[in-house]
Amino acid sequence: MAPHPGRSFIWALLESGGPSVLSLVVLFVIARLLGPTELGTAALALGFVQMLAIVPETLMHDALVQRADPDDIHFDTAFWTCLVIGISLATACFFGAPLVARLFDSPPLAHLVPVAALGLCFSGAGSTAIAVLRRRFMFKALAMRSLYGRLFAAIVAIVLAFAGFGVWALIAQYLIQNAVSVAFVWTSCPWRPRLRFDVHRLRELLSFGLVTMGTRIAWLSSARLFTVLVGYFLGVTAVGYLNVAQRVVDTMHDMLCGAIYNLALPTFARKQDDRRSLARAYHGATEMSGILVAPIFGGIAICAEPILALFVGDQWLPAVPVIQVLAIGALLEIPFLLADAAITGVGKPGYMFTISLLSLGFVVLAFTVYPPAGVFGAAAVWASRILICAPVVTSMLHRLIGRTTGDLVRDSWAPLVATGVMAATVWLLDTRVLPGAPAWASLMVEIPAGAMVYGAVIAIINREAFRRLQMFVASGIRGGTMSPEQGSP
Repeated sequence: MAPHPGRSFIWALLESGGPSVLSLVVLFVIARLLGPTELGTAALALGFVQMLAIVPETLMHDALVQRADPDDIHFDTAFWTCLVIGISLATACFFGAPLVARLFDSPPLAHLVPVAALGLCFSGAGSTAIAVLRRRFMFKALAMRSLYGRLFAAIVAIVLAFAGFGVWALIAQYLIQNAVSVAFVWTSCPWRPRLRFDVHRLRELLSFGLVTMGTRIAWLSSARLFTVLVGYFLGVTAVGYLNVAQRVVDTMHDMLCGAIYNLALPTFARKQDDRRSLARAYHGATEMSGILVAPIFGGIAICAEPILALFVGDQWLPAVPVIQVLAIGALLEIPFLLADAAITGVGKPGYMFTISLLSLGFVVLAFTVYPPAGVFGAAAVWASRILICAPVVTSMLHRLIGRTTGDLVRDSWAPLVATGVMAATVWLLDTRVLPGAPAWASLMVEIPAGAMVYGAVIAIINREAFRRLQMFVASGIRGGTMSPEQGSP
């Protein structure tokens, strides 16, 4: 018996969101102490390393989670492969850092990149154990591992920032959170690697893993490459504004969408041979996920100015329109929140690879053919990727699980309409009732008012989905177990 999906979702939410919230707190503290240029330099160094970290983190992960009958030698082979890759990439960064510094005309990168690259070794050492825990729905262990790692790293980073270490506080945060997270995940994992390696099993894993890794590289590295492109075309100061804006939006995106994906992938994988059951699960999960996600991004868009003024100061207000366009882009993704999990769950990672390449190609083409004039234009390019990819994703979902464009609209129209009503209400409060109010006062009034309006509209226009969401959350709070055949996210 596995934990109930509601309880699993809560732990998956903590695993994805707890670390992101702690990182955002550290960013707010350091942003008050540093300017956009210094913060942009650190963001470039970490973005470059984190782009490489996708390889050891994802090469074997989805292949191990999705595979129906892996044995211990599969896991041994995956562990040693990922560890060697992580060490090799760290070594390459050590020797290649001076070239990176010259490319971006930023001498500090020559020192920051080699140190940050040590985190690649930790990524290689922990990825297989994380796959084991996710296969067993042990999201509590994963959540605690993330929370402990990020909490300890956040404390150290804040101390270093106030002690005057500047951008090195962010590098230290990255390394410490990786080291502590890997140490904790191995204390929770019931499996231990042995000195075994099988080429045949490696080929089996790579046949799936290379495609999913390629998908993750194309999809996740789009964000890292986007940061690199902004730094190259617009300079490190623009990267500073972009980094703050992305972190405000991505914190909630990682917390909600990351938890939804981590729970949905093994659930969909169990239903991959029953297309009708999978379609029902996709419908229910998308409907509930949209209700959870939409008000968060709508609220971020409408409250961006008081959020920045309160937490990082007026010097960062040029990032307000950047936050708004990124949050609107996240809203447009709601019909496709679970597309990745569903397509990967049925064993077709090549489909997502195609979508990822399309997204990556669009970003690169936009910058090389007609580079944006400022950071707002760059953010608009990033947010519009979903408009390019939506027709292709819709076609793939229809082919694999029978979901049509009409189905996707029906799954997501209610939260989008409710978010529009909520945003209009908050805007009226801000312009008619609270003009000139301090940022903290505006947020204290607008957040609860917006939440009540959103909940009321959802309860009116989609009462059944609202009731099922309440039951799902209540089941997570109460706990319990489920059989492998039960429960969709």
